[in-house]
Amino acid sequence: MKKSIKLLSLALMITTGVTACKKDKPIEEKKEPQPQALRLKSLTFKGGIRVYTKDGEITDPAIIAKATISTGMIFLSHTLNEKVPVAFFLDQNTFKMAPRIYTFKKNGDQFLFTLNSTMNIPKNDINIIAAPFVKFTGLGQANTDGTTVYNRQFVAYGDQDEIKLSAVDICHLRKFDNTPRTESWWLESALNEFEVRGISTLGVRDTLAVREYSYNYSK
Repeated sequence: MKKSIKLLSLALMITTGVTACKKDKPIEEKKEPQPQALRLKSLTFKGGIRVYTKDGEITDPAIIAKATISTGMIFLSHTLNEKVPVAFFLDQNTFKMAPRIYTFKKNGDQFLFTLNSTMNIPKNDINIIAAPFVKFTGLGQANTDGTTVYNRQFVAYGDQDEIKLSAVDICHLRKFDNTPRTESWWLESALNEFEVRGISTLGVRDTLAVREYSYNYSK
């Protein structure tokens, strides 16, 4: 009888010990999956440099070569060594390209990103000057003080694992007649796409050089 009591006590001790061990084990919290970084892997140039006047596209190689220099396009270059920020899809509506946060709309394989914050820009801001020549201007209403509401926009193609950000270099050479100032230039490199209809705003002696390319991101 005493032997049976000892065996029963031992069994209770073992059971109690196992139960205690189970109670002491902390409950693991479910961790939310962290967004994976998209990093710049390559650059793709969409053809060569294109040159336009008010009358349309120039196809003469000699004139294109000359315009590449005169417009300043020759001074713009892009390599994989550029300091391009890492990108993240935070959720199904939000995208981060450090340090900025964008919302986006998706249409097929196209993403249209819009900066969450707005700003007021003056009429001589490059985003207004270049607006006729890009598809996604980000421009809003004009204010009474002469400024314009602006939300930065850019476009990309692909999915949340791999996207190609559209980019464009635009160089504008403007020539004046019968004025002390004979020429002026502006150059813009932007995450955007070229709007060819903008050439209708060029002066009769103006020259526009354009180069389109993409920043290719993947995990």
